Amino acid sequence: MRFVELIKNFNMIVQVEITEDSVTVLHNQEEIVHWVSDEWEEDPSIVPSIANAIKIAYEDIFELRRLVGKPLL
Repeated sequence: MRFVELIKNFNMIVQVEITEDSVTVLHNQEEIVHWVSDEWEEDPSIVPSIANAIKIAYEDIFELRRLVGKPLL
């Protein structure tokens, strides 16, 4: 099963892809953050960070880009 949600706003596309094996946030088709299930299985303490990244992507993709070191030039 795969969950994909697109947010179109001001010619920007934020895409969140959630599968049973991974979570990916993309901005205009560029991968901003990505986790695979091995990561959260090994260290469940990262799950709140993943959820927070998704929340920030919905609220302000530019802030997420800044936080992860991928600012829009």
